[in-house]
Amino acid sequence: MKNLSLSLVVLLALTTSGCGFGGQRFHGTYNVAGTATVTLTGQGSSTNPLSFTYRISEGTDSDILISEIPAAGTPCTYPADVEGDVATLRPGTACTQVQNGYTFTKTITNGMASLSGKAVQLNYSGNLMFTGEGKTYPGTIIQNATLTRVGK
Repeated sequence: MKNLSLSLVVLLALTTSGCGFGGQRFHGTYNVAGTATVTLTGQGSSTNPLSFTYRISEGTDSDILISEIPAAGTPCTYPADVEGDVATLRPGTACTQVQNGYTFTKTITNGMASLSGKAVQLNYSGNLMFTGEGKTYPGTIIQNATLTRVGK
């Protein structure tokens, strides 16, 4: 009976923590197809295609970490909690990226990643602060992307 109780405790720990089976199904490296729409106060909006890869790995205080890996600049990592085939990005997660002398600070307000086979649909929105040429502009960002697993 002692072994059965220990087995149940281990199983419960594995399925409710970051090292559980649910989060591992998301793990991998992904190519991305999609767009990001940036709207800056007083400057209008712009929609551009995404041009980087993603890596999804085990989190330390979240089920998974979703990391943007740009060709140049600073990567961003978003912790997310998994329930079934859906991971919810943690609101308030902030990331600062520097590219070509411009600084972008994103703060996630809402986001989800849905797993379907070898693909993940990743959509998020957030607040943005853009700094360049001595000026700072507040704004928003909305990203809609399909991630396709590389390998496996």
